[in-house]
Amino acid sequence: MRVNKLTKSQSDKGKDVREWLIKGKPLTQLEASQKFDVLHLAGVISKMRKKGYGFKVDKVVKPDGYTYARYQVISLPTDKTNKL
Repeated sequence: MRVNKLTKSQSDKGKDVREWLIKGKPLTQLEASQKFDVLHLAGVISKMRKKGYGFKVDKVVKPDGYTYARYQVISLPTDKTNKL
């Protein structure tokens, strides 16, 4: 399998997602896959929670009954040594 050198690494994609969320912008799994090519937003969220970030999670229900979560950072870690 040939790797496209222009393709971002998974860690770079995760960093892009973290930066987006830290700015207070909300994000859904669909948006994460479309904007950042991140297929497992829950993994990024989990790592951020372990570092002390707090999240607001809204459950969104579409008219057809489909539900999904919208994540938004509401608090930053209190330990200043935590880095992205």
